[in-house]
Amino acid sequence: MDKKKMVTKKRVILIILGMLVIIAGILVFRNRDWILKPKKTTIVEEQKKIEIKDKVVMDSGNVLDSEIFFSEKINLNDAKITWINQDETVSNRNLILHENIVYSIGIYDVTIELDGEIYHSILEVVDKTPPVLEVKDIEITLGDEITSDDFIVHCEDNSNATCIITVTDLEGNIVELDASVGTKEYIIVAHDNALNEVKKKVRLTVQNKEISETPNQTVSTNNNSNPSEEINNNPPPQVITVVSTKNETEEAYEDGKYGTKYKVTNIYTITTYSNGVIDKKLVSSNRQLDTSGFQATSKELESEARNVSNSSYALYEEVTKYVNEYRAEVSTEPLTLNRELSVLATIRAIEMAYADTFSHTRPDGRSWSSVGDDMGFERMIFAENIAYGTGGYNGTPQKVATSWKNSSGHYSNMIASGHRTIGVGTYTLNGKTYWVQLFCG
Repeated sequence: MDKKKMVTKKRVILIILGMLVIIAGILVFRNRDWILKPKKTTIVEEQKKIEIKDKVVMDSGNVLDSEIFFSEKINLNDAKITWINQDETVSNRNLILHENIVYSIGIYDVTIELDGEIYHSILEVVDKTPPVLEVKDIEITLGDEITSDDFIVHCEDNSNATCIITVTDLEGNIVELDASVGTKEYIIVAHDNALNEVKKKVRLTVQNKEISETPNQTVSTNNNSNPSEEINNNPPPQVITVVSTKNETEEAYEDGKYGTKYKVTNIYTITTYSNGVIDKKLVSSNRQLDTSGFQATSKELESEARNVSNSSYALYEEVTKYVNEYRAEVSTEPLTLNRELSVLATIRAIEMAYADTFSHTRPDGRSWSSVGDDMGFERMIFAENIAYGTGGYNGTPQKVATSWKNSSGHYSNMIASGHRTIGVGTYTLNGKTYWVQLFCG
């Protein structure tokens, strides 16, 4: 009896377990999507990676939004981005931005560091837009000065560069302006550095100029004292006209500093009058520095470097302030500005300006660090940062410091924990400003 009860009990248990398995199977089958999908979604999310475009092409003069490199909306506030020109021959390979507007034409390697990931792309900046040109007709009197600029009301290029102006005849041949009497038509051609051009027709009208000479002489042949009966024997006024006008170019050389020379080009207008008088007027003068003969040692540059360093030391302190702010962001000790090291940095800036070079190799072919050996600087100089700019670019301590910060190699020098001392130098020549930083332990 007990044995039968046990068998019956086991059967009941097995039947119950079997029913539970069937019920569980039904539930799993009906809710398979609910059970499996969360796991699949988790896997997809873990493997998902931000997609970056291989290449982006944009026209110069437009605002650069770094998000255009990504296929979806990305927050790049904490991203570190560098742009390096693929052309190693250019003096400044960093992308030039003015208020986030890109002007430097070229192909740039783009590196974006975001959330521990590094992304690579290419930015190609092109210029396919011609300048915007507005001109006017000109009327002058014979002998007046006239240049192509007189026809220009407004010329602006999207690359922020100066318009290059030429004058042609109606057939497209480059000509000089004819300042003789009459009306002539010309084509004003404005083009940019990418050779995009725009043409506008203008008219030049030159009127003759007459100059009267009236001798102040009255001869009386009447013995009668009555003035009303006096006879005026003056000859008729002599009319003086312009016989010819021509332009004449004169070139001369002036000695500059440190073996350089200035080539001075003066353009004159020569006007010949019918009375034999020749009038020579200076129309334009251009003074261009020829740096091919530069030759100066560190000792020969020292005197000017000390004067510049003393007068610019407030700028050097401001540059150092920004550098130390960058170091504070990464919890690195601040740098100390050193006067003697700043003199060496200023020597480097001066020699680059007068040699018209932008390189860590000095004009005499030696390494940048040799300036310390030349001047007997006893401490080892670990690194050098250089920069230059025209037209306001890199023209202030804040701008040049920001430019260095946006370049990974320069930024690394500024925040390196092994650096303890900094020297800063700057020099401006012919509208171009050079900056130098030197770092010591």
